[in-house]
Amino acid sequence: MLEMSKLLKFIKLRCALPSGFIEKNDEELRDYIIETSLPTFSKFYPDVVITTIPVNDPEYRHPTQKNCYFIKDDETCPIFGVKECYFDMAGELLDGMPLMGAWSFSTMNDWALEAFKHRTFHKFSNYNYMFEFFPPNMIRIPTDFPPSNFAVEYERQHPDDLRTIRAAHEDTFKQLALGDVKMLLGEIRLQYTEIQTPNGIIPINGQFIYDQGRELRENIMSKMEDDYRPMSFIIKVE
Repeated sequence: MLEMSKLLKFIKLRCALPSGFIEKNDEELRDYIIETSLPTFSKFYPDVVITTIPVNDPEYRHPTQKNCYFIKDDETCPIFGVKECYFDMAGELLDGMPLMGAWSFSTMNDWALEAFKHRTFHKFSNYNYMFEFFPPNMIRIPTDFPPSNFAVEYERQHPDDLRTIRAAHEDTFKQLALGDVKMLLGEIRLQYTEIQTPNGIIPINGQFIYDQGRELRENIMSKMEDDYRPMSFIIKVE
């Protein structure tokens, strides 16, 4: 699991001057990564969470707009969008969904017909709930038959402690944060050309580390955009 302390160690080993000096302390680096790298990364690889919406709770129900509810994230992370809503089975049953599956091969035809009729009718039913998401955290269920409590699966920014970043994406985030910090330090080091240390004067090349950071960030952004882009298929017709 990725931790902020491990990330800061990774970055400082690659950005500190030969004397070990770095212009920003751990807290400043942490805040910069959370404000800059984490939102960018999360838009391509968001954290996915499921929560319950208690429709009769005044804290969740919009005070004036009909069938509108607030999604409350436990860690107040920014919400990007809603992937899916899960409603109870009452509406499905009222629309004729078979209660059980086929008991034998001989009953398969009747069961399949009932299931087909249910799915066809359910498309036009009042209980075929749809949803609309309104940033930053409101969802609307456009219906004249409001649902009971339902679950929402939504995408959000990863928490500040980075614990939800998947192992497969850890290196991508580390490289993105490294690129952002290098650009930050490069901008700072452009303001002076050398630094006095107990071991003598050390020349500073701010443009070099800035260019390194920009190139690294561009490469990581290109990779994330490729991962985010849906796969395309080419069908050859003879």
